[in-house]
Amino acid sequence: MLKIGLLNILVFFVSVANAQICRIELQDKQGLMQGYISYVFSNDSLVITSKYAYGRSNVEYLKSVVAKSEKKSFPKYIFSFPVDSMQSNYFNQYNSFDYIDSEHFPRVFSLNMNVYDTFYGSKCTNAYVCYYAKNIDAINPMLSDEVKIPYDKQKFNAFYST
Repeated sequence: MLKIGLLNILVFFVSVANAQICRIELQDKQGLMQGYISYVFSNDSLVITSKYAYGRSNVEYLKSVVAKSEKKSFPKYIFSFPVDSMQSNYFNQYNSFDYIDSEHFPRVFSLNMNVYDTFYGSKCTNAYVCYYAKNIDAINPMLSDEVKIPYDKQKFNAFYST
């Protein structure tokens, strides 16, 4: 009986140790609204997918296990990130576009963070936000050059520092 109780406790601790304690999902819409690239980072995995052709085709670019050094640094980063300071919506007018078409389309980011059971969500449209830049700067070193997230401050005319 004691062995069964100890085995149950061991199984519980192993499942808790393997649970996802933190997760960041960043969706980047750079073109037509039906297409996006989704970057999902958790304390144990990295998945990059996209949906294009007006939402009809799914492409999985990368699905990998996070390296040991990143497993330690990623949760520390998320727990130190000031999620309470983020606004739910950052928006800049579309006046920087003469017209909107597939080549001239507002850049839209959706940022969702889960820390334990708490969810934080934010959306950024056609603006540079320092909190988004911090996340992208933390995530990009884990990515190969082909899938790095481009976020150039020079391409925006609205800036949010807090």
